Amino acid sequence: MKILLDYLANAEGTEVHYNKGEDNITAPYGIYKKGNEDARAFTVIKVICEKIELTKDTKRWSRADVETFNKAAKGYGNEFRATAAEFYRGYLENSPYLILPDLVKLSFFSIYVNSKKLAMKSLQQAIIDLNSNGIIKLTNISKPDGVYGPKTRGTILAVNGMIKEQAHSDIVELYFESLMLSNMKSAYIDLAVSKPKKFLRYLSGWDNRMNKLLRIR
Repeated sequence: MKILLDYLANAEGTEVHYNKGEDNITAPYGIYKKGNEDARAFTVIKVICEKIELTKDTKRWSRADVETFNKAAKGYGNEFRATAAEFYRGYLENSPYLILPDLVKLSFFSIYVNSKKLAMKSLQQAIIDLNSNGIIKLTNISKPDGVYGPKTRGTILAVNGMIKEQAHSDIVELYFESLMLSNMKSAYIDLAVSKPKKFLRYLSGWDNRMNKLLRIR
């Protein structure tokens, strides 16, 4: 979890902020309030707001409100880090994160928090690509469906075992990661093409996210 939190601290920041195109705040370590209102980070935020008498709905916070809040929240760094660890443990509980090859985990996490289904499809297609290229040898691989069930879990465990047997397993893991990220890039492009009014504005940011993951290896 430390590696993930360190990555999030760098990628998402350790202060409350607004992301472009979103209509509510994001807590430290990238926890977007919309859909995650029950996350403990927002309980901490509420407590701080009460102390500084910031009663305005977070959807209507101005830049000055955000700056005022972050100034007041300076002494809560450890608490926000703990709430993030709690949140992401729960978020990843029903994912393949823990059984993935070590060098694939961080990139999978990054794309999984953005879109669970697309991340799973990209991972599943990467396994097919590894098999097609002769890196691993599996039979009866299912088509990517974006679902993490018993069969996908068994396949990932088998793939992990085969990679560990390779003479240069670290290089194979990085290749696996590259295939997965390439598939995710394609998925993002397809999404933007299919619904340009909704998603085209995000395409550049998504692409930068993929490139950054490849650079921080």
